[in-house]
Amino acid sequence: MRCTNILISLMVLLASEAHAFEPNGLIVFLSDFGVKADAVAICKGVMLSHDRELRIIDRTHEVDPVNVRQAAFYLNEAVEYFPPPEPFSWASSIPAWARTAAPSCSRPRISG
Repeated sequence: MRCTNILISLMVLLASEAHAFEPNGLIVFLSDFGVKADAVAICKGVMLSHDRELRIIDRTHEVDPVNVRQAAFYLNEAVEYFPPPEPFSWASSIPAWARTAAPSCSRPRISG
């Protein structure tokens, strides 16, 4: 997969909207790319090219293709285990015209 075809959407989660964001160098990365192709490695390379000291933790890369609801569920399940602020990354091959909603999660955990 070519880098130009990869969509990276960084969702920065704040413990409170009242606090200014201070990056902690941690990215929790989730995608629907699977692990057989090189897309995950390419995304990590792009992230590290911006900051070599980033810590990138893989949540999963086995989200069903274009399943925004499932991606949001996986991110929401991970929120409580990471220190705030939690920068989460969700990457998908969804074309821009097809994206109608992005997964989101915040503290406290989403219910329902």
